[in-house]
Amino acid sequence: MKNNLLFKEAIDRIITMPITKSARKSVRKAKRRTLLNRKKKIALKLKISGLKKNKTKENLRSLYSLADKLAKKGVIHKNKARRLKSRIAKMSTGSPALKSPER
Repeated sequence: MKNNLLFKEAIDRIITMPITKSARKSVRKAKRRTLLNRKKKIALKLKISGLKKNKTKENLRSLYSLADKLAKKGVIHKNKARRLKSRIAKMSTGSPALKSPER
């Protein structure tokens, strides 16, 4: 099993072996951005699961804000952000904590 993982890593290095200095730098940048984007996506998923457990206006507002920011930065597609916000709004319409008081 360990040899198999080492083999896969060796193949990855061979296939994506940058030659020029700028290509090496772009590989480093891509890895760094991938990790940051993955962290941001995980944060979004945690925010969604937190909203499902505790439906408050503050959680809903922060989720909307985070989805918009990630869409603006290009981490997620803008339509995905809209779809998430729509589904969360539909899910939370039955929650008494999120309803506005009747006048």
